[in-house]
Amino acid sequence: MRHLSRTRAFSEMKTSENLLLPNIETGEDYRRVYRHVKTWLPAMRLICERHGLDAAQLEFAPPGTHVVFRVGPDWHIKLFAPLWPDDFLAELTVLQKLSGRVDLPIPHLVANGEIEDWPYLILTTVEGVPLCEAWHLLSRADREHIAVCCGEFMASLHSVPTEGLEPIGRDWPVFVENQIRHCIDLIHRMDLSPAWTKSVLEFLDDLPPLYEPGFQPVLLSADITDEHLLVRECGGRWQLTGFIDFGDAMLGHPHYDFVAPGCSVTRGSPALLRAMLLAYGYTEDQLNATLTDQLMAYTLIHRFVTIPDLLELFDSERPGSFEELKRRLWSFSEVI
Repeated sequence: MRHLSRTRAFSEMKTSENLLLPNIETGEDYRRVYRHVKTWLPAMRLICERHGLDAAQLEFAPPGTHVVFRVGPDWHIKLFAPLWPDDFLAELTVLQKLSGRVDLPIPHLVANGEIEDWPYLILTTVEGVPLCEAWHLLSRADREHIAVCCGEFMASLHSVPTEGLEPIGRDWPVFVENQIRHCIDLIHRMDLSPAWTKSVLEFLDDLPPLYEPGFQPVLLSADITDEHLLVRECGGRWQLTGFIDFGDAMLGHPHYDFVAPGCSVTRGSPALLRAMLLAYGYTEDQLNATLTDQLMAYTLIHRFVTIPDLLELFDSERPGSFEELKRRLWSFSEVI
């Protein structure tokens, strides 16, 4: 692999004549131009020039929140809109911490910089296709293997020392309380039946403890979904090849990190859920109704999950009650 020069962010003169990037003030502004490849090419070519990359190999790599271009077989450029500075801070902080960890199948940080207040990262390529694109091709054994690998990946991630990750730290009790209040507000505004509303509010009113006194926060991806887990077929079997995107990373309780794979990898399968949690390090005795309630609670207060989202997971066989939803998502056998 060729050597890439490391450049830090530096300011540039901004005039109406030399702007390389669009003026983005709202999410709607961004959505209108996101897939317009020509919009991003001038800035991408400048980044390639700065870092000795071949701009002729630029290739747009949607989908996602941020603008990503592949540059040949080895590199990716990820450009962050100024609307979401926390995403850049989180990804930069985590990758600076983890890029030396050869046991984690993640991109390595090569360089970072800034153009017109748009920060960017240059990352090594992790091969594979998103799990969501290959799921229908996986056998039952392959799916269980991926669930095991997912559990092992989270165990490795959560074991990373948190020194140097202070920029993504949170006051976890305050975060949990704020998320509970936000969830209750959403429940009142959702078009749920009276029975659903009553059940959810009663559950939230009698929540199990969501963190132990004095617990030590760990590094969370907070978004381990089937879009960010990469897989590849090898010798007739599907393997987990990597994980991408730490834009939502933070320090917090491990249970919070199980929500995303619980919704998009284990997908309501008790067998896959057991495989993932046992690979993570839980014992058989710990897979009980208390853990089910804790995981359901973290699901309800997750930043990116709503009850309508959860119901969509089950297509035509939607749970008819909140208790059924909890059982379908987080039980370790056919009955709790």
